Amino acid sequence: MEKSIIMNLRVKYYFSEFIGTFAMMFIGISAIVLNFGTQTMQEAVPSFPVRLLLTGFLFASGATLVVYSPVGRISGAHLNPAVSLAFLLEKKLGVVDFAAFSSMQMLGSIIAAVLALVAWSDNALEANVGMTLPGQGYPIVLVFSVEVFITFLLISLIFYFLHSRTLTRFAGIAVGLLIATLVFLTAPVSGTSLNPARSIGPAIAASNFSYLWLYIIAPVLGSLIAVAIHKKISFLHCPLCAKLNHEKMDKDCRYNCNFDTLKVPPGGDEK
Repeated sequence: MEKSIIMNLRVKYYFSEFIGTFAMMFIGISAIVLNFGTQTMQEAVPSFPVRLLLTGFLFASGATLVVYSPVGRISGAHLNPAVSLAFLLEKKLGVVDFAAFSSMQMLGSIIAAVLALVAWSDNALEANVGMTLPGQGYPIVLVFSVEVFITFLLISLIFYFLHSRTLTRFAGIAVGLLIATLVFLTAPVSGTSLNPARSIGPAIAASNFSYLWLYIIAPVLGSLIAVAIHKKISFLHCPLCAKLNHEKMDKDCRYNCNFDTLKVPPGGDEK
């Protein structure tokens, strides 16, 4: 009976990652199509930087909404194999769960991209179905390095906010603000993937696999570097849990979770 309950909870986690990634990607691709695939929007807002800022805000808002949604509360809203990999290396997530999470994230992204293509048709094709591609004129080495660095920043930020029970509640907002900023600053250079699943879905929907290898390897490398540095520097703390949205008494948490076991000194504040 207990094994059956645990399995049901795991399936709930996996399905939550699928739904969460699907929602984030459909909102994100739709934002890209709206701002860069429609003539009406380009005429209404002719400024490229403004449309880029709006795209980053909408894409990031989709991710933040998922984090704080009931779906995000179940699995913790990784929505990204590079994020799940970091938690695996920090021993907050098991190998089987990592494989299932990554599969569900990629499946959610693929279905979202295909449905966005069906929904927005020619406008979606005009925007390459939201694909991540290197900016014109930028060396591939630079594009690769940018993707490594921004994924490193993402993982470092997540770990920082998840090492404290007080800060954990703000993790989704912090991640959203970082993603919006990075889209504005780096999308013209690298497309701002940060996430292998984010790039795989649109590539499959558009049947265009140009540079897909870059958007798989670079975020993974950025995640590995972030975890390695995190382990080497003694004053950096481990994340308490692998959930970006953790209730104070989350009895269903199936991770290697220290959120509720962290001791707070009498009369002291939560860390």
